[in-house]
Amino acid sequence: MPIPERPWDVISVDFGGPYPNGHYHLVAVEKRKRYPEVETTYSTAFQPTRDQLKKMFATHGTPRRVETENGPPFNPKQFEEFAMVEGFSHHLVTPEHARANGEAESFMKTLNKTEQIAHLQGVNTNTEIIRNVKGYRSTPHPATGITPYNAFRQWTTI
Repeated sequence: MPIPERPWDVISVDFGGPYPNGHYHLVAVEKRKRYPEVETTYSTAFQPTRDQLKKMFATHGTPRRVETENGPPFNPKQFEEFAMVEGFSHHLVTPEHARANGEAESFMKTLNKTEQIAHLQGVNTNTEIIRNVKGYRSTPHPATGITPYNAFRQWTTI
């Protein structure tokens, strides 16, 4: 798929977890600027997922297209109705296929390692996830050559 022309036009969404204390991370990675959003949830059911996505949409706007794997909560009729109401198209990708959902899969690997290390060290995982996301957003991305923070800032000031 070609690189989207506008930021937050296409996002890849995936779940990480469950982690030792029972939580999950809902991750959305914007496919043009590689800007990640992470929300913590204690359920992968439709309602909490919808609420977390609506929170992201309230911040960045509703994307034109949302790409997900074909797992719960993305395969029920409820999610298709949600897509229609919010005004985005839902595209299913091959699970764990790097070319189809590479942005979310790659970012998820980093989050999973952060969770594991924080748990083993007995430190607050939320603090470490925030530190990880901040570091990721502040590091130039190999595909764009600039940091996701700067790329996103450039977009929002246009």
